[in-house]
Amino acid sequence: MGIDAEVQLRSAVTWEQKEIDTVLERLRNTFGGPNDNPHYREWGGNVCLSDPCILEICLNSRYYGPKYTIGDFGSHCSVLRFLRDAYPGLQVFYSGWPNYVDEFTPEFEAEVWAHFVKHGHTEHRKDL
Repeated sequence: MGIDAEVQLRSAVTWEQKEIDTVLERLRNTFGGPNDNPHYREWGGNVCLSDPCILEICLNSRYYGPKYTIGDFGSHCSVLRFLRDAYPGLQVFYSGWPNYVDEFTPEFEAEVWAHFVKHGHTEHRKDL
C-alpha cells in the first residue's frame, strides 16, 4: 500500500479521443511499453471532462516528494519534462493523489530534484 504517482495534463478545451491516443502513443514511443521497458506497464489514461479537462496518466510506481520519499523520481521527472516540453499549451501536474498535487513548473522540478539528489530514499529507509 502506498501513494501512486500520476501525471495530470490539464487543458482549457475538451480533448478528442484522437488527441488522447496521440499523447499516449508518444509516451509509448518515447519511453517504451510493457514489452520494451519493464518499469512501465501499458500507458493509459483517465479523462475527466470537466473545466479544465484533465487527462490522468498513471506512472505505475510510487510518488516521490520531500514528504514521501519512495518513488523513482528520476524516471518520473523525464516523463514530466517530456510532457511539459512537448505540450507547452497544457498545464502538467505531478500527483500523488490525494495527498500531493503540484504543477510541474521548473521551480517545482528543481526543488524536488535537489531533495532527491541530497536524500534519495534514505528518509524512507531509516523508518524500515
